[in-house]
This record gives sequence, C-alpha cells and structure tokens, in this order.
Amino acid sequence: MISRLLQNLDAGTGLLSAWRRSQERPIRLSLGDALLPCIAAIFLVMAVTGIAMAFHYAPTTTDAWPSVHRLVNEVPLGAFIRSVHEVGTSVLIVLLGLAVVHGVLTASYRSPRGAAWLGLVALLGVLPLFPMTGNLLPWDETGFWQTQVEASVIGNMPVVGDIAARVLLGGAAITNLTLTRYYALHVFVAPLIFWLLLRLAWTRRTAPRDVDDGEAYGRRQFWLELAASALVLAVLGGLAAWLPAPLDAPADAARGVDARPEWYFMPLYALRKAFEGPAEVLGTAAIPGLLGAILAAMPLLDPKGTRRALFGGVLGLAVVALGALTAMAMKADHENSAYQQDLTKVAARGVLATGYAKRAGSHAAVDGTIPLYQGAMLFEREACSSCHVSALGSPETPKGPDLRGFGSRAWVKRFLMNPSAPEHFGLTALKYDENTGVGMTPYASLGEPVLTELTEFLVSLSGTVTTDPVMVAAGKAHFEGGDCSGCHDLEGGESTGPHLRGYGSNAWLAAVIADPNHLAHYGAAATEMPDYPHLSASELRLIATWIRDAMPDDISASTP
Repeated sequence: MISRLLQNLDAGTGLLSAWRRSQERPIRLSLGDALLPCIAAIFLVMAVTGIAMAFHYAPTTTDAWPSVHRLVNEVPLGAFIRSVHEVGTSVLIVLLGLAVVHGVLTASYRSPRGAAWLGLVALLGVLPLFPMTGNLLPWDETGFWQTQVEASVIGNMPVVGDIAARVLLGGAAITNLTLTRYYALHVFVAPLIFWLLLRLAWTRRTAPRDVDDGEAYGRRQFWLELAASALVLAVLGGLAAWLPAPLDAPADAARGVDARPEWYFMPLYALRKAFEGPAEVLGTAAIPGLLGAILAAMPLLDPKGTRRALFGGVLGLAVVALGALTAMAMKADHENSAYQQDLTKVAARGVLATGYAKRAGSHAAVDGTIPLYQGAMLFEREACSSCHVSALGSPETPKGPDLRGFGSRAWVKRFLMNPSAPEHFGLTALKYDENTGVGMTPYASLGEPVLTELTEFLVSLSGTVTTDPVMVAAGKAHFEGGDCSGCHDLEGGESTGPHLRGYGSNAWLAAVIADPNHLAHYGAAATEMPDYPHLSASELRLIATWIRDAMPDDISASTP
C-alpha cells in the first residue's frame, strides 16, 4: 500500500527518483560543500522565527517598541526566538564568509560553475540588507542611530547618494514611513532575493565533477551535511541563549547616540574612519566594491583555477588589512572615555525603559511612550539630577532634597523628625535657622505615636493613598492643635510655608516644580531652585508622577 503510494507520488512529481539519483551520484566527500546546506538551514530558522515574531510586531513608530517589549517579556519563548533571529545573522555571515574562502581555495569558481559562484558572491552583497533593515525595527536608540549613520553613508555617495537615501528613508528624516519601508524590505524583499541567489549558488553542487573511482557517493555526503547542519543549529541555539538580543530605550531623535555598527560591519566603519572627509566614498564604496568585483570576476580571471593561490593570497591580505583597521578602530573606542560613558548611559536608559514598562499600569501609552520613563528623561533633561538624589542615581555634589520615595509614609516621617537633615533641606537655604526663623523645626520630640498619626494625615492629603480614618483624624487634630497650621494653609492659599492642599499629589508636586518660589509654595527662600515655565502641563505631570512612583528600590541604574 505504502509502496504503491510512493510510486504514484514519484510518477507525478519525480521527487523520489531525483532523490535516488542525488544519493547515487559520485561526488567527493567534502566538509566545505556542507557549508551551503548549513546556510540554508540557518536561513530556514530565521524565516520561521521571523514569522513567529511578525505575529506580535506592529511596524509603526508608536507600537514598534512596545510590541517588541511584549514579545520579549510576555510571549512564551519570545526572548529566545528574537535572540535566535538576531544571532542567526551573525552565523549566516560567518558561514557565508567560510563558503567564499573555501570556494577561492578550491577554485570552485572555475567553469562550469561560474554562475553558481556569482550567486555565492552576490549573497555577500545581499546579506547586509537583513541587519541594515532589521536594526531599525525595534525602534530603540541604537537601531535608530545606526540607521541614521547608514543613511548618511548612502547619502554621501557620489551622484545618486542623496536620491538613494531619500528613497530608502521615504524622505529626509527617519519617520514612520522609514519604518514601514524597512519592514517590507526585511520581511519580503531581502528574503526573496537571498533565496533566489541561494538557489543559484546551490547549482554548484550539481555541476559535473572530476572524481576518481572508489570515492564517496552522495549518501555519505548527505549524512555529513545533515550532521554539520545539526551542529550549526545547536551552536546557534547556544549562542542565542548566551547572548540575548538587547532592547534599548525607545528611539528619541532629540537625544543623539554615538552609534557603532554590528561587529560584521566594523571593517566598513574602520574604512570610513580611515577616509573621513571628501574621501569617505573610498572607504564606504570604492574599496569594498573593488574587492567584490575581484571575487565576482574570478571565473573570467582564472577560468581553469590555476591561480587560486594568488587570489587566496590577495583575499588573505585584504582580510588581514581590514582586521587591522577594525582592531585599531575598536581600540580607539575602548580608550574613548566619552564613547564609553555614552554606552553606559544607553544601557542604563534601556534598563529604565524596560523596567518601567514591566511595572503594572505603566505599559506604553497610546502614543507609544512609557510615562514613567518619559518623566525620568524629562527630569534628566532639565538637569534636576545635578542637584537631587533620585532613582536615577546621585550627583557628585547633591544640593537639594533626596527625592527617592518622595511622599511615602517613610519619607514623610523622616522629614518630620528632622527637616534640616542633609537628605531634606539641610543643603539648601530652607535649612532651619532660629535667628531668622527660616526653615522648619524638627519634630522628633513628639514621639512615635504622634509622628505616625501626623504622617498618616499628611499622606492622606494627596487623595491617592488608602489611609486609616482614625489615625488621619488624630493626625489632623495634632496638626491643628500644634503650630503646623500657623505656617501651612490647607486650602491652597499663601502661607509662611507651602500650602498643603493635595500635598504629595501629582498636581501639588507639578505646581511646586513649575514655580517653587511662589508664595503658596516655598517663597523667596527657594531661589536656589529655578522655576520651569517652559514645561507644559503634561510634562510637569510626567516628572511629578515619576518622582512619586519611582521608589528607590524599583530600578537600579546609573544616571542616563
């Protein structure tokens, strides 16, 4: 029954007969010839993982980063699938480079396999399309600025550079149109071209070969290729588990990043650095183009394969020279303190963004922003971190209150016990001075029960915290019966100290940030802190929300 079905299948398709012929064909047992099947296996895995990610990805500037974040953190095996897809590019480049080297050393470019050789060389030119278009898709900082650098390289090409860059980007800048174009190139165009060229390169395996009697047959080569492909896939899985694909903070065109290309593009980067200025095109186009042209012309330059040692030497010298330039460029980067600091800041922002996006209730908003992360970046942009200790870290010389845990019960109680402590007003003009009457006296002498009740009352004023009504009532009685009400107004009016209506809420904190010198806030004694009339109401709310919600143990990162 099964035999008859197989016979009918073969009669209709010829697949089984073709398989038997391939297994019986006399070919030389070659590990080098197993490289193309390994490349095909990696390409297939990248296609499958790419499809899996596409189910969760949204190619818009507002949804790209959040969708990748959800893929990595919420989809089962999502992080591993993304890592396999990214590491697969590196493995493909290594295998393709080895295949070209093997082809040169064995003179497999000679007739009648010249067309297959051209397909193999062309794969080297097409393969960069995958990382070039894929790096932008997460819409994170590094990918965005890598794309910016690549666009500038293309734009500097003579004659057609500017037009080519505009066509690729969809305009003069990287926008949503750029993202959708890169998505189409990455998902449809590049894989199709790669597959067609791989098919052309594959014909070198079926070309006639000179073999001696007694040499291995296709069956042994098949098992060798199967074992090699399995080993390469195992290495890919191990690398993906060991080197998870990073996700930086969402792209921000207003914040420049000194981006570097991936390791496989570092030779081109080194050439570009070596020919900076008007001669840049030599490093980015002329020299790589010349090397590619030499490889492509080998079937014509050496049709019988007698000069493979010469071409192998030329190729080796080119690899050594590019390797030396790359090593010099990487050494310069390693010794560049500004660049290393930039790397640290990019990594820190990535930790902040991904950490805040994981928190309950702080997923990306409709416009793709992460509210807590946006507040942190505004806090940093306005140089608030140069004076205040916060969840972003500590400045070298703090000049204002420690804002970690601001408005929490622990923070308020510590403040009441000693408002003039260094972590509160001790470093400012609001430090208590009994001669001038400026500042607030310590209340540690009130005792633990009274301080706890007073703290509960103050915390309740924000209207955002669940409190104990009995303790709140007791705390209010302490507030009104003591000297607190003599300095602080509960209705929002001007007073000796800041008014406490809505104390600790986002609205109260935003108003203080906008104009700390107002008589309803800290008055003339707070002149050390500037006001921020240029910030919009939404920006003030973002900063205030971040200060309130970014507790000290939420996320650990150095200052971006």
